[in-house]
This record gives sequence, C-alpha cells and structure tokens, in this order.
Amino acid sequence: RDWSSDVCSSDLASKTVGGLFVFHHANFGLAGPDGTIDASSRIPAHEVGRNADIFDPKVGRLLKAGSVVSFFDNHLHANGRVTKSHLELGFTFHPKGYTPELEYRSVAFGTTEVDLRPNEANQRIDAYTVLQENGKILNFEPHMHATATRMCVEAIWGGRIETLNCVGYNHNWVRNYQYADEAAPLLPKGTILHAIGYFDTTPANRLVFEPRNWTGWGNRSVDNMIVNLAYMTPLTDAQLHEAVVQRRAAIRARSEEHTSELQSRFGISYAVF
Repeated sequence: RDWSSDVCSSDLASKTVGGLFVFHHANFGLAGPDGTIDASSRIPAHEVGRNADIFDPKVGRLLKAGSVVSFFDNHLHANGRVTKSHLELGFTFHPKGYTPELEYRSVAFGTTEVDLRPNEANQRIDAYTVLQENGKILNFEPHMHATATRMCVEAIWGGRIETLNCVGYNHNWVRNYQYADEAAPLLPKGTILHAIGYFDTTPANRLVFEPRNWTGWGNRSVDNMIVNLAYMTPLTDAQLHEAVVQRRAAIRARSEEHTSELQSRFGISYAVF
C-alpha cells in the first residue's frame, strides 16, 4: 500500500505526472538468511498508484526462517512540496504444513531501444521475448512513462498471431490487469510475446513536460520506457495438456448453454462444434 497521507489531489504544488503518488516504483525481493537474493524470489513491483496482486490459491513461495525483504531498486518522484510517505508490504501465509501446487515467476520484458522524436503523435516502439517454458500468463501490466498513450501485447506461435490485450495508458495511474482463471492465456514453450507501445510527444498529451525535447530510455517519468511486467505459473507438458483440455471443455459447455438459451427463447437451432 502506498500512503501519501499529507497529499491530496486538490492540494498539489506540482501539476506534472507523479504529483499525487510520490512512489514511482519499488522493486523488492526476499533475501535468504545469508543475505543473497535469488531472481526467483522477486516480488511483483509496486508502481505509480498500482492495484494489488491476487494469486491462485494453489500458488506459494517458501519464505525461509531468518529471511528479510530487500528493497533493491526504489524511485521517489518529486511533487513540488515537502511530502511524507511510506510504503507498506504485507504477506498472506498458507496454513502450516500446506504444500503449494504452483509457483509464479516473472516473464517481464521490454526494450531499451527507445527513440522518441519531439512533437510527434502515434510513435511506436516494439519489444519481444520468447517463453522458455510452458505457462499460464497471470496478468498484463504495461509500464511506460509520461508520453505513453497505449500498449498492446500479442502471442506468436506456430505461424499464428493472437492479440491478448490492448489498453490505454496514463502514467498517473498504472494498472495491473489480472486475467480471470478461465481466460488466462495458456502458452507453450517457444511462444513469442510481442509488446507494442504507442507514444504522443505533442502538446495534446497533457503529461508531456516539454514537447520540443527528444526522449529515450530512462528511469525518470519524463524519460521513457516500455515494459510489460507480466508473471506466469510454469507448467509441465502434462499440466499444459490438462489445462487445455479443461479450457476447451469449459468453452464447449458455455457454448452449449448459450445454444440452449437461444433455442428456448427464439427457437433458433444450430450445431456447436
């Protein structure tokens, strides 16, 4: 939770992006008793105004006795006035003796090849990654900066391209879009994930500080970035096959239910394949 107790929207000294939520981002992980942080121990990042994560009840991660939370990359954004703020991090534990069935891990990706020309709308930047294992994608979380207006992500596999998400972007309020379990993409190893970001550096974008400036990759909100902060649960071949079978059965059941409703209401009849 991001608390900025002495800042409210009607009392901002700064009208630029970041005026309300002084935490631009906070990255953290679990350091073991020996003080080391394994990449798999990273916790989903907190960022500007971001909503909470909700995980599958079957997901769990071991927190060893003596471990500590390590904040290894944090960024506070100036808002034009003296501000007190703090960040709270909480955990929910499984019952003692419970053995989690699933893990989660980051499949975040982006590119540092960001080259945005001044005073130009509809500029596009692309980023790619290849899944190294089967998985169920849990969320879609665009992280861009002030000049960004939109991001889409698509999956490419076996000659097929399918759009997974397209959303508008406003850096005053970053959103973590979490899939409903019955809609979470089930993707095989080797799938290419493709993020497409759109940017507007003209005065029409009210979050642009200076439309005459070129901007590239950078951590500040007035610089630019394109990252999809996605997570997934890895699946074995057998688990992926079972998940696909269950998904197809659920889709067929919904189709048959819809067909039955049309027949009862309108007398329409057609086959479901």
